[in-house]
Amino acid sequence: MLIRNDVLLYAGPSSRAVRILWIDPGQTMTFTFALGVPGAWPTLTPLRLLEADVRNRRARLLLLDPYAARAPASAPTLAQLAARARARGVIDALTSSNTAVFNAQERRRLVADVAAANGLSTATVHRYVRRYWEGGQTPDALWPDDAGAPETRRQSSRRSAHAEPEARSTFRMAVARYASTHDAFSRRAAYRQMLEDFYPERTLDTLPTFGQFNYWIDKDAVLQTI
Repeated sequence: MLIRNDVLLYAGPSSRAVRILWIDPGQTMTFTFALGVPGAWPTLTPLRLLEADVRNRRARLLLLDPYAARAPASAPTLAQLAARARARGVIDALTSSNTAVFNAQERRRLVADVAAANGLSTATVHRYVRRYWEGGQTPDALWPDDAGAPETRRQSSRRSAHAEPEARSTFRMAVARYASTHDAFSRRAAYRQMLEDFYPERTLDTLPTFGQFNYWIDKDAVLQTI
């Protein structure tokens, strides 16, 4: 049985991951969101199709969500707390109208109203809501980029990864493996496939981050060898 915030990974040439944002009370329709796709918006999808995709192994339900937002690793500043509070106020206003934010026509009106009420551009409101959906629809998804999880984890990875030659070797194998089975290379998709292939038993807090993966495949010039 699928539930809200589940992430499904579709393998193959068109590898992609989608998050279930909402399921109607009758368990018939869902809104899904393509992860790692700039400019993505929710898509109305019959729940039975998603369940059939999982049942027939066209998609895999991820038990560990590599896109889930995490709290900052260090205490946030007052400015960062204020930024998250501002973003959360926008999200609360957008989501108070049930499913209106998922519907393109209703969303345009709703976003314009919320942007005007908060003195923000519609682009900023779009950025808030996409970040919220991408990160798992939790308050931690609304921390600004300089508040913790993304930047702190990226810097930590750069300091510590040099002591993990086994991880760097895995990154190289994952890139080669993905490149050999796909016409076009996607860093996000290669990272997600690596988690499935090489780290199936690891818990979320011990997985290599996308920032670490991204940094070392550039540092080791892995893409130049494929």
